[in-house]
Amino acid sequence: MKLSVNMTGLAALLVSLSLCLSTAQADDINVYRLPIEGAIRKGIDGNIKLYFGDQSYPEIEETLAKRHFAHRRSNFRESSDPSPYMAGSVSVSPNAKCNKAMLATTRELQKHARNIGGNAIINIESYHQNNQGFRSSNEFECYSTKGKLGVMLRGDIVRLKE
Repeated sequence: MKLSVNMTGLAALLVSLSLCLSTAQADDINVYRLPIEGAIRKGIDGNIKLYFGDQSYPEIEETLAKRHFAHRRSNFRESSDPSPYMAGSVSVSPNAKCNKAMLATTRELQKHARNIGGNAIINIESYHQNNQGFRSSNEFECYSTKGKLGVMLRGDIVRLKE
């Protein structure tokens, strides 16, 4: 009798531990820091100025939206992604996926700024899980978790004096 109770207790303990371990593994986040310039060199709206981190900017005429959020996520497989342009599959690096997500997220921010009459986005920073921010004038953060990859940005949409 004692043996079966102890074995049942041991089995329950092992199940509990395996659940804890799988939860910790499921929440693993990989964070990549990449140059902003490489990601948004082409394809952004030159009429909506971007000021990352603590970059200086001209005097503000009006603040239109404080701490506006934008993000892009995509499916991500580190080994290879099927390409619609090539037969078979090609290896796609996390950096290439992050750069595409950064460009899409930046465009999303600019579109909103344009729609509400802004001509700039200031104090732009990357952030991820639990609102942890990363401020830099030359790098952004991209994260991957659970087969997803994304870039999240926030910034203040303003109208600068010209």
